[in-house]
Amino acid sequence: MVSVGDRKRLTDITWPRFVCWCERHGYKAVLLKENLLKKYGYERPPHFNKCLVPIHFPGYDEYLILDDDILFSKNAPAFPKGGTDSFLMAQDPMKGVTDAPFVRFNGNTGVLLVGKNKRYLLDRVFDLPVTMGGAPHTTNEGFTIWGPYDQGLINEVAFKEQAVTELDFRFNYALVPEYWLNANQKKWVTSTLYRLRYYFTLMLPFHRNARNMRKAFVLHLINCRFIPYVDFVYNRL
Repeated sequence: MVSVGDRKRLTDITWPRFVCWCERHGYKAVLLKENLLKKYGYERPPHFNKCLVPIHFPGYDEYLILDDDILFSKNAPAFPKGGTDSFLMAQDPMKGVTDAPFVRFNGNTGVLLVGKNKRYLLDRVFDLPVTMGGAPHTTNEGFTIWGPYDQGLINEVAFKEQAVTELDFRFNYALVPEYWLNANQKKWVTSTLYRLRYYFTLMLPFHRNARNMRKAFVLHLINCRFIPYVDFVYNRL
C-alpha cells in the first residue's frame, strides 16, 4: 500500500483492513511511506511512487500495488492468480473521455496486480511526459486517455503492449464516483443535503446503494467523505 505524505486519516482505517486480508490469504503487507521518486531521482507527482514498487522490492513473482484509499471488506476473497506475466486493472467508472483506439477499457490504477515479467511497463511510464493539473493524458499521437497523473500513462504503456487483463470491478469499486456519475451531478456539488442523503442510504440494508456497496470486495474511496462511517457500514453492520 503506497501512502507517501501525511495520510494518516486514511491509513488508520485502510491499512489494518489490508493487513487482516493479507494474513488471511498469505500475502506480505508493506505500507510504503518513503518517497521513492526522490530516492531514485525522479521529479514527478507523488502518484508515481507506485511505479517504483517492483524496483524497490525485488524478488517477488507478483505485486499487488494499492493506493492508500483502498478499503478491503472483512470478507474479501483472494485476488485472482495472474502469474508472472500478469497486468491486471479494473475498469474506471469514468467513461466517454478516452479516444485512443488501443485502450480496450480505461483501467483504474488505484489497484494494480503486476507480475514480475511485466514490471518493465511501469518503468516505461517515466519515458512519457506528465499532464499536470489533473487533466487527462494526451499521447504523442494526439489521443486522449482518461486519468490524471499516473493513470493515463500506465494505460497507454500497458495497452500498447496488449498486456492488460481486466480485473473484476468488485476488487476496485469506486463507491462515490459510481453513484454521482449516474446521479444529479449538479446537486451533488451544490447540495450538502443531497450528499448526506446518499451516505445515509448506505446503512439501509435493502437500498440499492447499500447493496451495490456490499457486493464489492474492495472499495476505492475516491472523493469519499465520512470514511470511519463508511468503514462501519461496510465492515461492521
